[in-house]
Amino acid sequence: MSDEGFQAQGQTITLRPTTESNVVHFSNPANARDNNIYTAAGVSRSRVCNQNCNTPVEATATWSGVGAPTTNYYPLRLEVQWSGSSFLSGGASAIVRHKIEYDLGSGWLVLEQREWLSEASIPCPTPSNQSITCSDHVAPHLQLSPTQNLSNIQVRATMTVQMQCGAFCGPFAFNNATGSMSVYDIRIITQRPTLTLLLDADYPRNFNAANPAPPQDDLPYYVPGDAYPSRLPKPVPASGTLIDTIDVVAAYVLSNGMVTPPPPGITSVLITLQDVSAYVGIAMNYGSSGGSDFTMPTSIWTFSNVDHVARAQLEVHDYGGKVKINAAAGPTPDVATMLLPLDNVGQPNGIADTGWSATANGVILATVTDSGQSQSVDTDAAPPGNGTSGDGIVFFEEYRGFVVRGELRRIDPATKDVFVYSALPQGIGDSINLPITKHRINIDELSGLSINFNYVNGGTPVPGHYAQKALKVIDGGCGPGNTYGHTDVIGTPTDQTAPIQIYVAYIEWASPPNNGFNPPTPCNDISGDPYDDAAIRYTLGHEIGHGTNINHVLSSDCADPSLTVMVGGYLPATSSLSDPCWLNIRHAYDNTDKSQIKIRN
Repeated sequence: MSDEGFQAQGQTITLRPTTESNVVHFSNPANARDNNIYTAAGVSRSRVCNQNCNTPVEATATWSGVGAPTTNYYPLRLEVQWSGSSFLSGGASAIVRHKIEYDLGSGWLVLEQREWLSEASIPCPTPSNQSITCSDHVAPHLQLSPTQNLSNIQVRATMTVQMQCGAFCGPFAFNNATGSMSVYDIRIITQRPTLTLLLDADYPRNFNAANPAPPQDDLPYYVPGDAYPSRLPKPVPASGTLIDTIDVVAAYVLSNGMVTPPPPGITSVLITLQDVSAYVGIAMNYGSSGGSDFTMPTSIWTFSNVDHVARAQLEVHDYGGKVKINAAAGPTPDVATMLLPLDNVGQPNGIADTGWSATANGVILATVTDSGQSQSVDTDAAPPGNGTSGDGIVFFEEYRGFVVRGELRRIDPATKDVFVYSALPQGIGDSINLPITKHRINIDELSGLSINFNYVNGGTPVPGHYAQKALKVIDGGCGPGNTYGHTDVIGTPTDQTAPIQIYVAYIEWASPPNNGFNPPTPCNDISGDPYDDAAIRYTLGHEIGHGTNINHVLSSDCADPSLTVMVGGYLPATSSLSDPCWLNIRHAYDNTDKSQIKIRN
């Protein structure tokens, strides 16, 4: 084929040897290189026990003289189509050996070998089962280096037949062995490489094409903003700085993954970004910029003279961004595209096909798979609670993630999540025992009460977005002077219109022994009693329980073992350290409490 005119990327040209040598017993050796798979170089030889006992017969032929590839084409693989068979009779003990070898310039190596020690009958149906005894069998493909000198390639076929007669081999012993071997076609496949985009996103960078060798493409595993190989999100960046910088690698690649030099005259590649997402912020509850989620400092990138690839720096600004990357090189031009992240499973949903790790405190809690479901799905089922599925965070939002006390967390769409800001040193108190996933956030990680407020992508809301709220807990001081805490509504987080208040000063005044009963001025000298911390934790669990739809447990019996943290009007103001209610502060939820849990309406 001429190297003039258009040459399609990935197109192949087949070359064959031009000569044979060292031919012993093989007939028609040129048939192995005549571009006709229905003709063959062949041999058939026998040994009979009473004539040539233990003396082997060997047939061999060598083919070489492969020409240089067409311009812009590179060696891809060596293929040898051949077959072999054996026939042993009279209870013969023999060895029939068939061997295909190759030499790339550094000595002979075995490509494929088969020995028969007894008669073997292997059927060859149509189409062939690719047994060695079938005429369309092709030896295991030998992948070639793009730099392989084709003139160095030699292929050798050898067949050996040898009786093993032993003491019973005499003039009347007619045991015999016959071997046959056919070589139909020897071919070297060359290919015009294809401009390809790959990803090098791990640290240290491990894309290495200098050998050349099949590169490590990180695209199948890439999630924006994640570190590799840990699969944990990278640290949340300071305002105005990047989450990450990764390498988009442009290379001319053969179908076996080998990297080649670019075609003559091509020294650079144009890389542009298309359909770039522009989510507000960098996570569902953090940041406020609405700019592009991916950027590049320039668009022209130069192919290296060392490893023949061009590395383009892609700047990552969002933990859930997406982009289409286009490359063009040469006057024709050669083109390539990449979707980042890889999003080919099911319907495109902007979510990495590899799924993600649900994490907290630097620990992977669950591995989430993406089957191409809609971004709008919200079907969290655990715990079942009152039977209402979902937690007000749709599938894409769980993937993009939330900043929790400065840490990016992607969350699990199988488990209900609730976000809590608490101004109290006791944090979320006994609500730690709720069977849902709790995330204690900082004050700057919510907006008013909203937790998933960064839901717009270039003016378009996330499909199915539900305006979920966090539970905001504040210290209400002395409060009205007759209760320990207040939740606006017994219902879901979405139902809340004001922060939950914990009346810390009143709890500390009411607790025994100090200022415990009817002091002249409630809440004036109050801290330091032994039950204060436990009572505050109990009240946090009680009020946050209300914020997840759990109602009161009504009882006046402090000794009742069935009481839970949801018991109301439980702790009296007293100075007695032996008061049975204060001695039995409740900290747990029972199944009745848990069966009421509801996180979204």
